[in-house]
Amino acid sequence: MTPAPPLTVEETAVRLAVSAGTVRMLCRTGQLRHRRAGRLIRIPAAAIEEWLAGDDRCEGEPQT
Repeated sequence: MTPAPPLTVEETAVRLAVSAGTVRMLCRTGQLRHRRAGRLIRIPAAAIEEWLAGDDRCEGEPQT
């Protein structure tokens, strides 16, 4: 089985129902796994699933 091709920032934003700027911020802060090719950002489809399945705590909320 061939893995799905990586998504652009804009395609990822549509899937997550957020802005492209939010996707770039998630990449910049290391919250969303991605690859860079020069100035291009590509996000593996699996990284989106990982992010969606991640911790639902609010930023800065202490771990219990």
